[in-house]
Amino acid sequence: MMLERHNNSMVAQVIKADRGANGGGRMSCLLLKSFRLACDESRFWRAVHTAVAIVLNCSPGSTSSGGRLGAGLRLPHPYNIVISSHSRVGEGCTIFHNVTLGSSEKPPIESSAPVLGDGVYVGTGAILIGGITVGGGARIGAGAVATRDIPTGAMVVGENRIIRGSHDSDNRYLFD
Repeated sequence: MMLERHNNSMVAQVIKADRGANGGGRMSCLLLKSFRLACDESRFWRAVHTAVAIVLNCSPGSTSSGGRLGAGLRLPHPYNIVISSHSRVGEGCTIFHNVTLGSSEKPPIESSAPVLGDGVYVGTGAILIGGITVGGGARIGAGAVATRDIPTGAMVVGENRIIRGSHDSDNRYLFD
């Protein structure tokens, strides 16, 4: 449920999903609510978006080429997160602090920024650079560096070390 120019009830649903995903954490909820409301075309919310963009470095979904953040985005520690203006983040993703989703081109173009599928977990200090695609349910470990595509359900540790496998019902990782 990406936000384009939708009605107020859709925005309210996405804000509610964000609040639920963040367990009511004040800073995360404030940042994401401000970001969602920035999709409104009013002068006030565009000004608020400017302030939020300094923290998230990501354009609201209403821009034609800007980055998009899916509903239910979880930011447990919403500090020092850099998201390229052309990145896309799927629904239900978790992004910890000191994470960079960066473009490999200057100036950035749409195909040069990471695209995260639904339910992706990005650990503290991870760096994802370039026009890579991260499949749904993938896990990027703390401090990992990814510069190539990551398949659905895979885990990345270290520098481009992709471990294929799956998760069991207790959310433990099963290696192939």
